[in-house]
Amino acid sequence: MAALKTTVNLSKKLFVRNIMLTSFARKYDKIVDTPYEELLQNELSVSQKKYMPGLYPKTKEEMKAAAEKYGLHPDEYKPCDPDTNYAGDYPDLPFISVEAKDPFYPWDFPALRRNFEEPFHKESNMLFGDRYEYGVRQIVEPHKAFPIFCAIMAVSALIFYYSWTISQPLMEKQYPGEGVHYTFELK
Repeated sequence: MAALKTTVNLSKKLFVRNIMLTSFARKYDKIVDTPYEELLQNELSVSQKKYMPGLYPKTKEEMKAAAEKYGLHPDEYKPCDPDTNYAGDYPDLPFISVEAKDPFYPWDFPALRRNFEEPFHKESNMLFGDRYEYGVRQIVEPHKAFPIFCAIMAVSALIFYYSWTISQPLMEKQYPGEGVHYTFELK
């Protein structure tokens, strides 16, 4: 912050020919005071603004409008925390993966297990069926799976170690007038 303030003062004196730096330094005060969502809204085209989340709702009317925009009931709608997520009025949806949803429900899109106009989670790229299985009950719990794996590997290692000492009953016999033949004899 202090370095940028110093740059503002220096740009007025030293960097008169550097148009990029002087224009940034003169717009710096305006950039710092405006929230990030507002800066983003100014950079988007009209077709992009339609699908982007708006500013964080502050009044009840804005909350109702945002809930209607995302197809949620006003009692169900809760916006993301503005201090940590920077998601504007986007709803704070539960983190449920595709595998944890009911497979027998009549979904509009069965492969993704979602309905038409259902809002996506903001981290939905992690929740698809081929990625992250959050909320799925495992058959064997992870703290029990590791000892089971170690026991199976130990038994396999013992079988492998002791199998080398067993001799095989193969014997080689040669008959006169013929080539070498291998026969099996049991003892």
